[in-house]
Amino acid sequence: MMMTMTRSVPHGNFFFLVFQLVVLIPTIASYDSTFSPTRPLRITDNETIVSPEGIFELGFFKPATRFQERDRWYLGIWYKRFTTRAVWVANRDNSVSSSIGTLKVDNSNIVLLDHSGRVAWTTNLTNNLINNQLLVAELMDNGNFVLRYSNSSSYLWQSFDFPTDTLLPGMKLGWDRRTNINRRLRSWKSSDDPSSGSYVYKIGISQFSQGLIFQDHLLKSRTGPTYRKLVNITETDDEITHSLSISEANASSISLLRMSYTGTLQLNEWIGEWNLVWQYPTDDCDLNRCGANSFCYMFNNSIPICKCIQDFQQHGEHEWELIDSTKRCERKSQLSCSQGEFRHMKNMKLPSSEHGTIVDTKIGLPECKARCLTYCNCTAFANMDMRNGGSGCVIWTGDLVDLRNYSSEGQDFYVKYAVSHLGVNKKTIIGSIVGGCLLLLLSFIILCLWIRRKKRARAIAAANVSQERNRDLTINTTEDWGSKRMDFDVISTATNHFSELNKLGKGGFGIVYKGRLCDGQEIAVKRLSKMSPIGVDGFAVEAKLIALVQNVNVIRLIGFCSNADEKILVYEFLENSSLDTYLFDSTRGSVLNWDTRFDIAKGIVRGLVYLHQDSRFRIVHLDLKPSNILLDKDMVPKISDFGMARILGGDETEAHVTTVTGTFGYIAPEYRSDGVLSVKSDVFSFGVMLLEIISGKRNIDFLHLNDGSTLLSYIWNHWSQGNGLEIVDHAIKDSSSSSQQILRCVQIGLMCVQELPEDRPTMSSVGLMLGRETEAIPQPKSPVETGSSSRGQQESESGTVPEMTLFIECR
Repeated sequence: MMMTMTRSVPHGNFFFLVFQLVVLIPTIASYDSTFSPTRPLRITDNETIVSPEGIFELGFFKPATRFQERDRWYLGIWYKRFTTRAVWVANRDNSVSSSIGTLKVDNSNIVLLDHSGRVAWTTNLTNNLINNQLLVAELMDNGNFVLRYSNSSSYLWQSFDFPTDTLLPGMKLGWDRRTNINRRLRSWKSSDDPSSGSYVYKIGISQFSQGLIFQDHLLKSRTGPTYRKLVNITETDDEITHSLSISEANASSISLLRMSYTGTLQLNEWIGEWNLVWQYPTDDCDLNRCGANSFCYMFNNSIPICKCIQDFQQHGEHEWELIDSTKRCERKSQLSCSQGEFRHMKNMKLPSSEHGTIVDTKIGLPECKARCLTYCNCTAFANMDMRNGGSGCVIWTGDLVDLRNYSSEGQDFYVKYAVSHLGVNKKTIIGSIVGGCLLLLLSFIILCLWIRRKKRARAIAAANVSQERNRDLTINTTEDWGSKRMDFDVISTATNHFSELNKLGKGGFGIVYKGRLCDGQEIAVKRLSKMSPIGVDGFAVEAKLIALVQNVNVIRLIGFCSNADEKILVYEFLENSSLDTYLFDSTRGSVLNWDTRFDIAKGIVRGLVYLHQDSRFRIVHLDLKPSNILLDKDMVPKISDFGMARILGGDETEAHVTTVTGTFGYIAPEYRSDGVLSVKSDVFSFGVMLLEIISGKRNIDFLHLNDGSTLLSYIWNHWSQGNGLEIVDHAIKDSSSSSQQILRCVQIGLMCVQELPEDRPTMSSVGLMLGRETEAIPQPKSPVETGSSSRGQQESESGTVPEMTLFIECR
């Protein structure tokens, strides 16, 4: 294709720069990065503009279109060498229908016209040219598209001042008082629609600036302490801005911060492909769950719990629900101007700075404490920046809002309390001390006796567990799976030495990290905690079992490391995390439509059928729950976490144990009360999970209501009265065409959670009922209440915190 270039003489105050752009065509020609009125270029429909070093490209791009939808073309900027995902879009809310457009410099503005001459986008500058100097439009190697005078390095306009959803290195977010521009990120509407979405990320303009995520003008979340390590923060009289922090160690890598259409702020790094290295929010506690003067923490890495700060009490008579953002906590004793002390809270996300803060960047923690004591209205203080030992001072003067506790990160935080709350009567104090000492001595004697007895009982129980669960599963490097042994240094290097940024999650058995082997393979690394209740035996069971089973619906073991100090399992990395992260999240739940949920349920069934009857051993998992169902990039489910699994040998159909392991709400009644396990134990757990998949509700969420109800009884009551569809998750309510299939699944789930194991179907029968709509389904009996059992086991689980892993000794 020939390209014609003509020159024209500027007339009056108008300078024209003409070009036509298109991307996603196999052969793309490109112009230089600089344009001026004396060098107008007419570009045909297969040419783009490229920065001097060929790093960025400016042109038209077309997202995927839906059936019968017109073409939508956008002018955007993207990395030329490795991705066409736009990092900046000019006309995001005003697409053009053709890949042919005109971009010109007109009266000190850059203007985009569509093929019919309609204005699709303009820089919208109000000032006219103040001299006759030549204007230059240029695409820079940092991705900035600028308009400037040819003999000046300052810009009349730059795309960095008007970001879309992406923050590039060198860009700034926040308020620039000199230009009166407030830079913020707004998400795309969807993965293939760059128009303005619902989520906005911006920088608060208070003295202690914080990153804020809004959804349709409603504040959803504030960034936490890890975010402040990832950005450079500038707070001066001229600006309050945040920019990406690029250290010498990662200066050669490419990073960008993106406000995702899903509502999460994501830091991505290019290492052969885009890798997600950090995102926020990470859990429900990041969503301002609790009331004023309380803090949120995650129990078992899955349940948000609200708790009043020490020396505060909840306002109102009723006990707090597990997830409640409305109730506030109030001081037990009011502060005094003349007296006060401080509670030290570790690993905290600091409260919102929008409710009254005083900031001094020049003083340290001791001076900050002294100043807080002198302020009558001071409620708390902390370092402004925890890096390099801590610096600066932030003082809060009002309610402490949106406070949370982390397990291993966060800042030190100091809350002021009244001395009178401790009591100032010396006699009372002395009496309390003496009484306390006597009580302590008596307690010590009792404790010694109890420990002695407990050690003996534990030794016996440990021997039983080892015999019952381990059998012939001792790690033996001479066996055919010994080749899976990996060196600790290889695993450490793959996880960046077990970096916090690589951490995927944490549970009672240890921490899981994301890693990358030297051949590029992504892995998930499960590092067993020294305090893990499953111990070495559970590690051996899990390693051996997963190494010996091969099924598309069972997690694949890549390797393991076992020495005196470390017990590590290395699995395939699955991109979509675990089922519970979608199922019980109001935002992510919409990703799982009914067809996807049904396919996930069938995949779990296939995995269990394999474990129960098709593998080399008859394996009972004993800890089936949504958090142990991992999802790959295609949402294919894989059963994981075999640390509690048991093998049934020979013709054995059931086994008896003295120590019961499992997760509250999913344990079969006969196993919980009598220690009797069989494949029907897994059937019960699957039934609970299937009903959770349909309803989008956790079984354990019902257990704190103290009225004896469970998810099982809730669904049974609706189904038995002919109202089965009323329990369906709102995210799949519109699946009217699948209503009969959903009702069949409800009935199958109720079949699986019947009290007597002989009444429950096998997993192969469940597979037939799910796969054949003509397969008859028997009428289920009323399900067992998971909070009690007719077999007489109540006390073992009473008062248990939701989703707690249980170790019950049967007698």
